[in-house]
Amino acid sequence: MLFKNYFYVIRLLVVCLNYVNGLCPYAHQFNDVLTVNDVNDITNEIQSAENTVVETYMSSISYDTCQTNCHWYVSQPPPISSQIIENALTSAVYQTEKYTALDVAAAAAAGVSPAPSLIYMDRINYFFESATRYIQETTCSSKETTTLFLPSLQFDNFGKYFTKDKTPVSCDNGQSNCDGKSLVRRVDGSCNNLKRPKDGGVGDCMLRLLAPDYKDGISALRSSVDGTSLPNPKILSDALFGGAENRPFSDSHSLFQALFGEFVIGDNGVTLNHDTAMLFDLQCCDADGRPRIDHPQCAAIFIPPGISSAESYANEKCMRFVRSLPCARCKLGPRMISSSVTAAQDLNSVYGVSDEMLKARRTFKGGCLQSETVSGEEIFAVEKMNGSIRLRCFKGKCEPSPMDARNLFAPSGLVFALLFHRNHNRHARNLSAAYPKWDDEKIFQTARRLNIAEYQHCLYSEYLETLIGENLMQHFALYPEPPGEFSDYEEEVSAKTIVEFQSTAGRHGHTTLIEDVPIIEPKTLKELSLSLRDRDVFEKIFYGGLVDGVLLAQLSKPAFAVTPSIPFKTFSTVTPNVDLAALDIQRQRDHGIPGYAFYLKYFNRADVGSWQDLLQFIDAENIKKLQDHYNHVDDIELYVGGHHERRVDDAITGPTFAHIIALQFHNAKYGDRFFYEHGNQAGSFSIEQLNEIKMKSCFAYILCKNTKLEHVLRNPFRVFSYENQFVSCSEFVDVDYKLL
Repeated sequence: MLFKNYFYVIRLLVVCLNYVNGLCPYAHQFNDVLTVNDVNDITNEIQSAENTVVETYMSSISYDTCQTNCHWYVSQPPPISSQIIENALTSAVYQTEKYTALDVAAAAAAGVSPAPSLIYMDRINYFFESATRYIQETTCSSKETTTLFLPSLQFDNFGKYFTKDKTPVSCDNGQSNCDGKSLVRRVDGSCNNLKRPKDGGVGDCMLRLLAPDYKDGISALRSSVDGTSLPNPKILSDALFGGAENRPFSDSHSLFQALFGEFVIGDNGVTLNHDTAMLFDLQCCDADGRPRIDHPQCAAIFIPPGISSAESYANEKCMRFVRSLPCARCKLGPRMISSSVTAAQDLNSVYGVSDEMLKARRTFKGGCLQSETVSGEEIFAVEKMNGSIRLRCFKGKCEPSPMDARNLFAPSGLVFALLFHRNHNRHARNLSAAYPKWDDEKIFQTARRLNIAEYQHCLYSEYLETLIGENLMQHFALYPEPPGEFSDYEEEVSAKTIVEFQSTAGRHGHTTLIEDVPIIEPKTLKELSLSLRDRDVFEKIFYGGLVDGVLLAQLSKPAFAVTPSIPFKTFSTVTPNVDLAALDIQRQRDHGIPGYAFYLKYFNRADVGSWQDLLQFIDAENIKKLQDHYNHVDDIELYVGGHHERRVDDAITGPTFAHIIALQFHNAKYGDRFFYEHGNQAGSFSIEQLNEIKMKSCFAYILCKNTKLEHVLRNPFRVFSYENQFVSCSEFVDVDYKLL
């Protein structure tokens, strides 16, 4: 014990010396000494919790009514048999062809050709949803049978049900030709886990902590436990997420911290809406301004008269909402959600998510990515909108975008993507100088590997603690390892993105967003701002030489404190207006996220059966607001309940969101074979290389080396203070490229 105490003192002295010498502050905390069993215990603890929760919402009045009606039409329903399944699959062909015709007509009218892989993914899902619905209606199966049992059935030879010119369906067994000796990760995320090659890859199904809760057990939006509809999302937004104009500022976190979070969630989990994937504008509000009900991927929100923000919507009665593209898992049962990016923290926004995207971004000279210099700043191809179509513009030429992972609706995502784009090219130039005989491919892959490692180190050593606090960082073993030590890759840890993170907890930062882009000109310190409602905001920032000014403003200003207030009640770069909180709530229902109370039991073993039971998590005033709108405590959405929780002492969220976030990044660390700290893997750094990255790399260093800023905050995620002051960029030194 005495020896261990001395060891920690030495490590703290190293941190202090780094401050004195101008190097990066390593981590203020380190993981306690962990074993493989410690990491497995976290996984087992989470998995065992699921079994005690799911059964509680597998029955409801609304579903019981559905089942009763089924028995009315089928007095003696047959059991599920091979013949019933055969009939279901045959029937699903016809239903899928009808569904396909809707999109074929829309795509033809728009003059677009969607990517075949996305078309097939969508059709495969609809085919199995249709087959599941046939079985459900024929056998009057229970919700538990539909949701939990049917997915366990195994099938093959689906090709016999289809013709290639109509609705091709192809299901593979998840096998890939993986090279376990490769030093670099695949850009599409496949083969990260050699036992489960598709895990965490592009198009993979996201991981659910709890089984989905759909009204019909398949895909219909969740209803109240009493069988009535859940409250209108627009009404909930105005009543529970209003007051954004009076939000207090954070006394600890910078605007940089808040906007970086939006970039991070876009790097490990992005869903595509159905029409975005199909490249056409799906009109989910009819000509009379009412929600459209004839397309299964529409779930538009009715805008009721008399709401507090009604004057902002003029005569609009409908808010457009298109459902997320499901994954093609080739199984019966409920809808599952796909991710259009990899689950690992591997800079999708810089390198793309396919070999084609990566190839388009490379120069194939000196290991660099394509760039151009505009207004004295290095920029890349910038994403723009033209109506509902994304364009990727480079050197004055624009072409349809191949579904980039960048955040199109907020420039912050593009700014951070550009920062690491520049960082890659800086490393490539320095590596070329250090190793003149290296070819383009070796320089590119080494620069990419180093760039991702620095990003991951900044994420785990600086950012995450500001989000979830020290206690959960320790409990989920998220701090970097001490100098001279590797972490361990765990093959059984799932690397998939957690859907509750992507659609709920990861969106905690929406309460801290701002409706303008503040800018501080680095030379003159002149302040200005651009409105996000300006359709040309991207061009003005990137082609106007304002990127460094955007970053300086983010460092200099505090974030808004996390409160149940979300801006953008009428936000849009295109018409009609949308309400961010209303869309987030509807997305919960689209993704089949169970109620908030079930996650309290999942994470805290808390049985919540009454409003009074919520007092241990939510203040009485906020409980009263929730009670005014929800019929039952089980109806509260995870998104709504999580936003109204009391904050964890050293975190910016409540305990439920904090646990989901911690688990997501635990999986992203231990389930990623190429994570920068792991040892004994084909792509591992040597201990000397790893120490160099840890001691030299931090976000202040990244900013200094890739902008023209002369001073930055020592810790960009914290507000300026006596302990966290602006430091000169001359203090930071490059990594030793001769070690790589």
